[in-house]
Amino acid sequence: MAKENQLNARKVATIKEPGYHLDGRGLYLQVSKGKEGINKSWVLRYKFAGRVREMGLGPVADLSLGDARKKAADYRNQVRDGIDPIAERKAERAAKAAQEAKRITFEEAAKRYIAAHEKGWSEKSRDQWCQSLAKHCKPIHRLSVDQIELPHILKVLEPIWHERTVTASRLRGRIERILAWATVRKYREGDNPARWSNFLSETLVAPHKVAKKKPMPSLPFKQVPEFMEWLREREDIASRALEFLILTGVRVSNVRLALWSEIDLDGQVWEIPGESTEDGGNRMKMGVAHCVPLVDRAIEILATLPRVEGNDQVFPGARRGGALGPDACNRVAKSSGHVDPKQGDRPITAHGFRSTFRTWGAETTNYPREVLERALAHDIRTEVEAAYERGDLFEKRRRVMEAWARYCQSPPAEAKGKVVPLHGASA
Repeated sequence: MAKENQLNARKVATIKEPGYHLDGRGLYLQVSKGKEGINKSWVLRYKFAGRVREMGLGPVADLSLGDARKKAADYRNQVRDGIDPIAERKAERAAKAAQEAKRITFEEAAKRYIAAHEKGWSEKSRDQWCQSLAKHCKPIHRLSVDQIELPHILKVLEPIWHERTVTASRLRGRIERILAWATVRKYREGDNPARWSNFLSETLVAPHKVAKKKPMPSLPFKQVPEFMEWLREREDIASRALEFLILTGVRVSNVRLALWSEIDLDGQVWEIPGESTEDGGNRMKMGVAHCVPLVDRAIEILATLPRVEGNDQVFPGARRGGALGPDACNRVAKSSGHVDPKQGDRPITAHGFRSTFRTWGAETTNYPREVLERALAHDIRTEVEAAYERGDLFEKRRRVMEAWARYCQSPPAEAKGKVVPLHGASA
């Protein structure tokens, strides 16, 4: 029987004779001459299933004599347990290679997410996604998506959370959707570290508590008839979209993403779905479908619009198959030259017309507050009230919007005089 531990550190360092030098129990020091001098490495010989097998353990430069003995002992234990160390190592390497093959970086995942969704976005939305991710996500660009955890997300968000809260909040949502895509595609497992509810909400201050939003600049309601007269003289599709928005009281995104399949022309009803659509957002802010009564003028506007084959968009954009751009209505409003005197003469916005409508309703009509709020898709009911009252006040809302449409189409000179309250208490 061969003597064990025939080698020591000095022998390992000084042996230069090529060949196999036994240490014991199948462990050998292999010495060979190469172009750059003497090469030394460890080899383990063992018998498995009646065959003698030889397994390289690594070079002496990386593995000391003591480490080589320990490694050899571990492999001999595998043999004793009926496991072939060479086959086991090959299986481990194959599994690791397979794992590496399906790994992708956050940067690559972001590119693939955008490529999968951009056809449903406007060009501006795509640019905003690309620019924000490129600018702020550098700390995680090269990380594999399966390695990204809470500390990585905080490293991206915390530097801008207080100074640029709106940007940071949108960025968080984009990161969350990219990681959700990676989970669905099996590139990562477990919880999404970018989600807000019951996770980041426990670490970061809520955005609305950091950034105090200013109301969107709006047009004083007494100037609405004059504005509408100016608007009706314009023939571009963005102007029709803005007029439609004013007459329906909905948000800009609702109008520009409106589909013909959502509109019942005969019933004069537009049902906006609550489900997620463009770039992961919701058509309705609360994710609940909203039925909008369409006044006669709104139906007239729809009748004048071109129908593009293969495009269900009511207000199509310049991009084939795409929707009207997110700033199109704002550009029209701004070009009118009207300003909000309560906001330092800032140019009015399309969204501000919701405030204009609400102020008109409160100051010139007797329509109930809850009807006016429901017309804006606001639900002011308590949880208990909502549990018992499940209607949407649709017919009452229709009467409100008809009164609003009449006011919008009234002669400008008449509106500049005394505002006569509309009696809608019985509505």
